[in-house]
Amino acid sequence: MRTGLLLLLASTAACTPDVLDPGDDVHAPASVRERFEDRTRLLISRDASTGSITADKKNGTEWDTGTIALPFENGEIEFSSDANDSLTIEAVQINFADIPLPDSLFNGREATLTGVRIELQDSVRAKATWANDDDVALVAELPLELHWAITIGGSATELGSPKLPKVPVGIRVVGDAAHVDASLSAYVEGELWSWAGLIKLRELELGVEASLAPPL
Repeated sequence: MRTGLLLLLASTAACTPDVLDPGDDVHAPASVRERFEDRTRLLISRDASTGSITADKKNGTEWDTGTIALPFENGEIEFSSDANDSLTIEAVQINFADIPLPDSLFNGREATLTGVRIELQDSVRAKATWANDDDVALVAELPLELHWAITIGGSATELGSPKLPKVPVGIRVVGDAAHVDASLSAYVEGELWSWAGLIKLRELELGVEASLAPPL
């Protein structure tokens, strides 16, 4: 009797399909469009991204001007899409390494911009143009916020969190079922910060590259 029961259980197990683990990917995305149906995070490439800011120092009645390269540290961009072909930029955060300023700006004292980061205040939904399911582009205006501090001669001062005018950006995303790359370009014209009418920082320019995080 026990032998018959064991044989019955073994037979039933052999005919039962494998149970899916809750962590199994039941349906892997087949395209960028399908992947973006869920909120998708892309990691910013420190080495491939570029940026600059312009520094001005008053010299008598004239202004001395120099361009400072922005050293990218890390960051992320998050996207999602909907059935109406729109793309939503859900989040943007860009972190920079400390940015040395020319000693001449502060009469020979060492000066550094620290804790510099740019963040998206609110998600933005914009009409997108899909060349195909793996190639999409859009132009949007993003409400970005700048966070930073300045250290002069070892003394740090917070520069506040100026809310920038809405920044026009161009974005293109390309990829396939397994890989996604995004390019974001932006230019913020005008003054970002000034000190005593003698020093100004202006004209922020960004060329950001981001990719889908590799699987764990």
